[in-house]
Amino acid sequence: MLYKSIFAERVPRISEQLAAIATSIGSQWLMGPNELTTQMRTVEIERCRFLEASGCVNACVNGCKKPTEAFMSNSMGVDLYIEPNYEDFSCKFQFGQQPPPESDDPAFGEPCFLQCPTATRAMKSDGFLLGSKCENTPFSAPNTEL
Repeated sequence: MLYKSIFAERVPRISEQLAAIATSIGSQWLMGPNELTTQMRTVEIERCRFLEASGCVNACVNGCKKPTEAFMSNSMGVDLYIEPNYEDFSCKFQFGQQPPPESDDPAFGEPCFLQCPTATRAMKSDGFLLGSKCENTPFSAPNTEL
């Protein structure tokens, strides 16, 4: 909250740049190599390790995109639009840009990946069709009981 009141409200452009720099440096361990672009306000992740390892659109949307956008906006006072690319696993964090409503955000309309562990488990238990729209319900850790 201190960041929001001291920086974000008084110098929004600088605040967006600082958030992008911190994200670029501090998130490489989780998301992988990235590049800071567009006037130091966009972080382009080459291939997101989180998305690749989870193999799940639902995990990306509900475990990363929604909570990170909400945290940056509500706690830090910085608008952030996260734009995952499910074809090549790249991702863009665009600071200073408001995310579109979920109904207009392409990230929410993507089908499950064929390798999605949640979809695979559901298919085995109740005939869930792979390639259908991901539920986009809040993500929970997979049940590891056999």
